[in-house]
Amino acid sequence: MKAKIPQQVLGLAEYYDKKLSENQLEMFVDDLSEITFEELQFAIKKYRKDPANVFFPLPAKLLAIITPIMNEKDEAQEVANLVISAVSKFG
Repeated sequence: MKAKIPQQVLGLAEYYDKKLSENQLEMFVDDLSEITFEELQFAIKKYRKDPANVFFPLPAKLLAIITPIMNEKDEAQEVANLVISAVSKFG
């Protein structure tokens, strides 16, 4: 499956009319090595469907779609939910 990642990246580059050197492609694929092929396909599709995205993405943009970064408010809300859940479960 990892062999298909360069094909997906090149397809995305073609979609955005972007030429990638061999080095750029290697770095891009290396940056995406921690996600599955299916996650990459999902991220690419979601990225393309957003009308605000008119340029070829950096790998970090695609990774953020798969693993959204929590801000302090989101993290605090998650902790609060865990506390409420624990209190209701254990009293």
